[in-house]
Formats: sequence, C-alpha cells, structure tokens
Amino acid sequence: MNRFSILWLYFSVWCVLLGWTLSVIGQLNLYGYLAGFVVFLVSLYLTPVFRREIKIAKEIGRIYRRLRHPLVASYYFLVILIFISAIFYRPDQVDGLSYRIPRIMQWIMAGKWHWINSYDPRLNNHAFNFEWLAVPILLISKSDRLLFLINFIPYLLLPGLVFSFLKALAVSPRVAWYWMWILPSGLCFILQTRGIGDDAIGAFYVCIAILAAIKCKESRSIYDLFISIASISFATGIKQTMVPLLLPWAIAVFPSLVLIRYHKWKSILFLPICVLISAFPISYLNKIHYGDWTGLASMPWAPQNHELGLKLIGNLYLIIGQNLQPPLFPWATNWNIFAIIIVYTGPLHVLNDIFESRFLLLYTTQDDQTAGIGMGVTIVLIYTLIRVWRMRQNVIQKAFDWHLFWIHVAAWVAFTVVLLSSSLVQISRLISPYYIVIVARLLLSPNHLYLIRSKHWKLLVIFPPYLAILFLLFQIGVGPSSIDKSQLIYVRARDNTSINTFLATLDSPEPAHVALARKWWEVEAPFWQPYGKRSVEYIRPTDSIETLHERHLTFIIISLNSLNECGYPSIRAWLNSHPGRLLGSADAYNSQWYFVTI
Repeated sequence: MNRFSILWLYFSVWCVLLGWTLSVIGQLNLYGYLAGFVVFLVSLYLTPVFRREIKIAKEIGRIYRRLRHPLVASYYFLVILIFISAIFYRPDQVDGLSYRIPRIMQWIMAGKWHWINSYDPRLNNHAFNFEWLAVPILLISKSDRLLFLINFIPYLLLPGLVFSFLKALAVSPRVAWYWMWILPSGLCFILQTRGIGDDAIGAFYVCIAILAAIKCKESRSIYDLFISIASISFATGIKQTMVPLLLPWAIAVFPSLVLIRYHKWKSILFLPICVLISAFPISYLNKIHYGDWTGLASMPWAPQNHELGLKLIGNLYLIIGQNLQPPLFPWATNWNIFAIIIVYTGPLHVLNDIFESRFLLLYTTQDDQTAGIGMGVTIVLIYTLIRVWRMRQNVIQKAFDWHLFWIHVAAWVAFTVVLLSSSLVQISRLISPYYIVIVARLLLSPNHLYLIRSKHWKLLVIFPPYLAILFLLFQIGVGPSSIDKSQLIYVRARDNTSINTFLATLDSPEPAHVALARKWWEVEAPFWQPYGKRSVEYIRPTDSIETLHERHLTFIIISLNSLNECGYPSIRAWLNSHPGRLLGSADAYNSQWYFVTI
C-alpha cells in the first residue's frame, strides 16, 4: 500500500465531502470546486506523508526492469490500449448514459444535490460516491471524455495493491507476484477502466480497507485504522452491492478497534465523515422514499419470487456461463436458442420468474455491462486449482493464523450473501470487487510454490492478458460496441451525432430547456450535450397539454418506446391529444426519438 494509493483515497473522500458541502450552501459549481481544490492542495502540502520526495528515476528504472517479463509487459501494453480506447471513443456504458451522467447534470443545473422528480428510480436510488468523483470532471471539462480517469487511475495502482493484499492474507510473495498481474487482466477490470462503470473500482477500495486493517493490528497506528474505515465506507458508498464486504473487513479490523478508546477526540471528528461517505445516506433515503434500504423495490423489474435457493442456483449458472464465454462469441445466436428452450420450457423455467430478463442469454461480444473476470483468468484459475489439488508435495505448513482464517471465511460468506440476494443477470459484473478477495483463499496452498516453477503454467498465465489485448485491439479497430437487445447481435454503436445534428439544424436556436419522455432503460445523456448549456425536465406521455403549459414546457423530446408503454401506437396518435408540431425524428441508441413543439 503505497503513498499513491492513499493519495487517491484521500482525493476520493475529499471529492465526496466537497460535493456535500457545496450542495448545502447551494454552490455546486465550477468556482466552488476550484476553491475546494485549492484547500485540498494546501492540505496535501501540510501532510508530511505526501511531502516526501518521490525518486522518479528509481521508479522508472524499476518499471523498465519489470518490462523484461512478458506478464508485466502485457499489463503495461494493456494500460496503453485502455488509454487509447478511452480517448478515441466516448463512454458507451448504458447505465452511465441513462442515469449516472443525467443525475450529475441535474445536480449541477440545480447547484446542489436534490431528490430528482423522475419516473426513472435509478436517478435517485443508487449510491452517490462515483458521481461525486465525476462532478468536477464534468464541470471543468464540459465533456464526458475524461470520466474514464475515475477508473483508470486506481487501475494503474491495482497490481501493487493486489500484491500487498494477497501477501497480507498469507499468500506466498512469489505466488502473489504472479497473480498481481493475472487478476487485473480480468475483463471486468479492463472494460470498466476505459469507461464509466462503477463496479470494478470497488476492488481498489476494498483491498485498501482490509490491507490497512491487517496492517493496523501490527502497527497499532490510529491512522492505519482511519484509512481502513474510510476506505471501506467509501466502497459501500459507490455501490450497495459491496455492503456484504463489511463482514470480512469487520473481522480484519476488530482487534484494532481498541485504539479508538485512546484517540477519542480524533475518532469523534473522523467517524461522522465516514458515515457521510458510506452507503448510509442513500440507504436512509431509500428507506424513507421506497420503504426498502436497497431501493430495489422501486425498480420496474423487481422480482416477485424471493426463493433464496433458486437465486443461488441461477447466479451460479450465470457466473459460470458469463466467465467462460469467450470475449468474441459468434455462436451466441445458437446458444441463445438453446437457452430459451431450457429456460422457458425446460427444468429451469422457474428461474425466469426470479431474474429480471435475458437469463442465460449471451452476446456475441462482451462489454462492460456483462463481463466478469473473463474466460482467460477463469481458465488459469481452474487449471491452477486442479494442478495444486493433484500435487502430493511434502512441505512444511505455516503456523495457523485464526484471524486470517476467519477473514477468508467471511469473504466467502459475503460472496454467498450476494448470490442469495441478487436477481440481476449481470451478476458477473456486480461481483467485480469480490473476485480478488475470494481468490486469496484459493492461493494459500504451499503447492502453489511448486506450480509456479512449471514451464507449462508460466506459459498459460500469459493467456489472459494477451487475450484481453487482442480483444481491445479488435474493439479499437471496429469502434465501441453496443448490444442490439432485440436481435442479440454485435453492432457498431450509434452515437448521439444524429441527435445533435438535428438540433443544430433547427430554424430557432437550440433549446436551453427541454422536456423528455423515455422508458427507464433508455439513454438520456446525449440530450444534455453540450453539458452545462441545456437542462432536462421529465414528463410522461400521459401528461395533459394543460400540465405541460403550466410547467412552461414547449420543446418535447419523446421516445417511441415511452409512447407505446402509455398506449400510443405512434407519435401522430399522441399529437391528436397534444396539439403541436412535429419537427422531426432521430434514430439513436436503439430507440426512435421525436422532437415536438407545443
């Protein structure tokens, strides 16, 4: 756990605290953030740990020596490809474009955080921390191009952090060295690093939290304890799916909690900050507004069947299938026909009532919505476990550590809790923060020290990063991917060019305030561009013309899907009850959009 990891954690916490502070005073704007970052830089200068000299030449020399190993060279080549992909192409993650960026823009236009009046519950019921990191980037750059840095910077620090984490959990340093490069080559980390996904980034904060807790047991430092508490709090504040990871962290930190007694005043000042950056605020608000701390009760696809055993079986099927799927899978159509027969007419039909949709269906290419750790890492892990299990080496066992043992057990219990509670088909993506934590237990056998000497194993471990490199080269060549939900085929992404081009050709100036009617899963971010120049207000197609006039809404953007949902077969049918003029239409992001003035 180096200074750069702690610095990024400090910056992350500062962004959240600054966002809430500026919201309270109604100054969530560029000037508020510039003033806040000046204070941040001053605090860095006054903090001794960040003032120590960084020997750049020594660090560059260390990287150069490492590059001689093909496993290390492949990682840095992956970093270059991720950066190129992120710079050349706009973010295309559906969740980010449909609710993550829109909720940020709603806060910015209002000058503060607020509960958004919308028919899409995701604008309100998801945790806030990722968005608080993104607010200053959107304010300063007026673009979503640089949002990838939120994932990219932690990814640069991930290998060293994984090494320290595995080593602290009793994995042999030589074994940990190999896996510090293997695990970050998982597809969930790579594909989300170049975009605006908020799942894989949690692994960075969880590793810091548990690592600092174990370190604190030996150092007896209150600062290590504070780092651990802040990191796990921030992780849960990114996404509530990380809340079960509080269990292994609690066991790791328990022996050090006595330090709070000797630093009461520091703890009294610090712990409320951790509550603010944790999942507590969103859980409390969800409980008030939806009667459910997770917010899932507000979702349109909320499952009616809560059979835990069936959820466990279904999630195991999904994890195995999604993590063994090749990055490019041209046989997806044949597989999906088989899966539909099994799910709808076969013995697995009961699972269709539990999971949201598309159970067991695969796409011809993996993206940051569906990818787990990936086929490459999964194959290496399965091969490793089989070889280690078949070995019969007479080795000296290490002294048994009950504390570490229960941390490993708790990690698997937390993983099981997620499998018993999730009804989402993207489970392999949602458990991205869990992969590193649960794999640590599988690497404890002393037989791993013998296996890493094998030439066959050394050749196999190069497979995951090189597979990821080929996949990234393919995606950079053909452009960012999107999924045609109806045909389940790979298509080139449709960006917002048609939408902005249409708005630019209007006789009147581009509207500064628009009303938007869409279904909850449809993309919204393009209608906010250029960021900061336009505001969006939400309506339903069933709202009367009098209601729209009372709200002073004259420019309407409405999707065909939202019209069909409310019983209107076409835009003409809607215009019969809402007198207005149809300006035109645009086809973007697998939706048909109409532009109307009333």
